[in-house]
Amino acid sequence: MQPKREAADNVFVSRRGLGLASFFVLATASAGCMPTYAPPPRTIHTGAPGRLDPGDMEVGVASSGFIVPSGLAGTNIGYAVNSRLTVEGGLDANYARQGGWTMGWAGVRTPRRFHLRRKLSLAVDGAAGLGLGVGGCASGDDVECNADRRDWWERPAGGGYLDAGAAVRWGPMSLYSRGRMQVARSLGTPTTHWASVLFGLHGHILDRADLWGGMALAQYSNREHTTSGWIAEVGLSFRFDPVFGWR
Repeated sequence: MQPKREAADNVFVSRRGLGLASFFVLATASAGCMPTYAPPPRTIHTGAPGRLDPGDMEVGVASSGFIVPSGLAGTNIGYAVNSRLTVEGGLDANYARQGGWTMGWAGVRTPRRFHLRRKLSLAVDGAAGLGLGVGGCASGDDVECNADRRDWWERPAGGGYLDAGAAVRWGPMSLYSRGRMQVARSLGTPTTHWASVLFGLHGHILDRADLWGGMALAQYSNREHTTSGWIAEVGLSFRFDPVFGWR
């Protein structure tokens, strides 16, 4: 069993190349068991901080994986209550035959933006939230991720996350970084810790849309496995005023 687990920890890309699972799902032709994990409460990192004005709403969609777009995608909606508080929520899903997940999440974000010159500014934010849904994998020696005879959609799952971001914005473009720590548990799996840091480029388009892309180094760990790898992410969101329409 030990050589099989070592193979699991060193193979980043699944046969399907699906989403965040790309750094821990086996190519089962070369290994006899799947890793064991509970799914992350929130998968998509989203873009640069400081892009909403008070009263703005945002609706977005993104995809993450070894190659994007992929089977792992997420949607989000946010509302800037004021310049210091945004409430947000969304749904992330990883479509996979074994070990997929569907997680709904909700949380709050505390942004700050500092204007240095006419076109130059710095932005930071911090966020916290919870996620609930279904998913995960309990492998044992079973390649189908259901050693306890449960499929991933039969595993209630939940957890929480802490998130922080920083960006340098010059005109319509931002260079940014975002980090996230998460803890999760699902039925039949051990507590799983997730950590990731993303570096990306964010374009603020026509004062009404945001397009971003980046690369993230991600890791998950529990008493059964510890694995890390690189993933890509792309996303698009639209900003509007809930009363007056487009800004």
